[in-house]
Amino acid sequence: MVPSIFVSVAIVTALCQGVLSKRDGAPASVCGTMMPSHGVSAQTSASPYTITTDKTTISAGDDTGIQVTIQGTETTFEGLLVQARDFSGSSLDAVGTFELPQGETYLKTVDCTHIKGAVTHSNTDEQSSKTFTWKPPTSVTADVEIQFRATIAKVKAEFWTGVTSGKITVTKAVDPSTTQPTGEVETTTSGKDVTSGTRVIAYIIAFSLVLVVLFVR
Repeated sequence: MVPSIFVSVAIVTALCQGVLSKRDGAPASVCGTMMPSHGVSAQTSASPYTITTDKTTISAGDDTGIQVTIQGTETTFEGLLVQARDFSGSSLDAVGTFELPQGETYLKTVDCTHIKGAVTHSNTDEQSSKTFTWKPPTSVTADVEIQFRATIAKVKAEFWTGVTSGKITVTKAVDPSTTQPTGEVETTTSGKDVTSGTRVIAYIIAFSLVLVVLFVR
């Protein structure tokens, strides 16, 4: 009887470890906390990883996106979870969406807040650097400041949370229908100037003719 209990405990433990390790990436259930269930606390030392971008400003709806690079300064990583969030930290909601390079085998997207709201790993192959694309929301009511936030694991028992990028500004897109092209304004103004000038000349000529007629008489 006792051996059966030990076997049952061992099986449950093994299953739990399989769930906690998440070798195929972070689940949507941790989107808010971005905290892995690895059975250990996050590292408190400075992170050996950086998040860099090719732009610091982008317009809402700009489909070219921003290139985001995760890189180890002196070490590799096996797992990660990356989101774009409000720079102030007032919201846990993910902002924008991610697109992966064609043929990418290490990364995959996770539906955090909305479809493709985050990026995580699909296996634990060692990586030294990874680059992918983030696209801003299609529209914003005012300029928005965001930053990329990540949890990055060197190995299962050694990971860092709160790894951040610099500030990114998403500007409100200008509605073309509310803006009159500069060329048209200049043409209209020029046309008015020409018309006014023609009228002045006509008045002068008419006045001169009247004077001539008066003097002749």
